[in-house]
Amino acid sequence: MIHKASEIAGQLHKHRIWLGVWEHNQPARRFYEHLGFQVISDHIFTLGQSRQRDLIMARGLI
Repeated sequence: MIHKASEIAGQLHKHRIWLGVWEHNQPARRFYEHLGFQVISDHIFTLGQSRQRDLIMARGLI
């Protein structure tokens, strides 16, 4: 899916893609880092009564 998203973004003349990942999901974070994504920001959201934090990760298109 990431490869397809990169392909579509390139066709739309975009320079990078980004995603959000829960800060405590270490396996997903390592996977995205392996693909070249880096943390650029964060986003707080409420899930039920709990405040959660997603990390915003981005990478340039190849």
